[in-house]
Amino acid sequence: NGEDSANTFTEHNIPGDTLSTYIHSFADFNDDGNLDFMVDAGFGYPYQFYENIHLSASNWIKLNLKGLISNRSGVGSIINGIDSTGRILMRYVGCGESYRTQLSFTEHIGLGDWQFLPFVEVVWTNGVRDTFHNLISNTTHTLIENSTHQPPIEIKGTLTTLEGLHPDTTLIYYSGDAHGVSLCAANDTYSVQVPNFASVLVSPVKDDLWSQGVSIADLVSIQQHILQANTFDSPYKIIASDANNDEQVTIADLVWLMQLLTANITSIPGNSSFRFVPASYEFLDPENPLEEDFPEFIELIDLLENQTVDFIAIKIGNVFFN
Repeated sequence: NGEDSANTFTEHNIPGDTLSTYIHSFADFNDDGNLDFMVDAGFGYPYQFYENIHLSASNWIKLNLKGLISNRSGVGSIINGIDSTGRILMRYVGCGESYRTQLSFTEHIGLGDWQFLPFVEVVWTNGVRDTFHNLISNTTHTLIENSTHQPPIEIKGTLTTLEGLHPDTTLIYYSGDAHGVSLCAANDTYSVQVPNFASVLVSPVKDDLWSQGVSIADLVSIQQHILQANTFDSPYKIIASDANNDEQVTIADLVWLMQLLTANITSIPGNSSFRFVPASYEFLDPENPLEEDFPEFIELIDLLENQTVDFIAIKIGNVFFN
């Protein structure tokens, strides 16, 4: 806490806990921004976990290091942060900090009422220094070794139906070592940039314009599929027919879609208006796609070069993809 004497600690006793502690470890186990801890009194006594349920308006930030040239977890690295008042916050990434104990590699920093950390420098064990700016509060950030000295990685691709049509504006979420959201306009490609060597999940999301593209002809075709009079020859048509997302195509789906057509409802609970499957994905059983856990995202690991990832756009209720 530097020279600020106003920052003090208050001792509290835990009711009913009369044992001495020989082993302790703390981390934010439930990712709510509060540090929880576990203790062991030794001598055969059970471990005790204490969850920090304190409600606080104070902000925090968590930092994970990802080593590329040095060790993977950044053990031995020093993190220097500077707040808007010029105070220096320092963390050392260690291991085996206590008797029979390993603390979390995630460094937790309390920020008080600060909304972001203006400056962070990581000094890695091999001497490489990376600087990061304006890291927002109440978020876990992954800081990758040497990433600030390399150009970012671009992930781009298209969102198209089997007929080559593009949905209207779609949100592209990415999470992992980098996180954010990007807009993909109609008839355009999406593009996001992440640090070199990042690992991320990319998932398109669109949940509006529910009735767009849905017609009586679609309902008739779905009905014929249910009656096995004219079954679908595409896994994407079967997915489009599962209006209520219960992993089967039944009369209930027709009821939901009819309510959309007659404007009795504007959306269908438990589903989104569009679903997106990576174009590279091969269904295990194309005739029964709802029986498998097909991906609606793409996972990219330790990126070292630009990537092109296309998705098939599936409009719920529209089996003609028009």
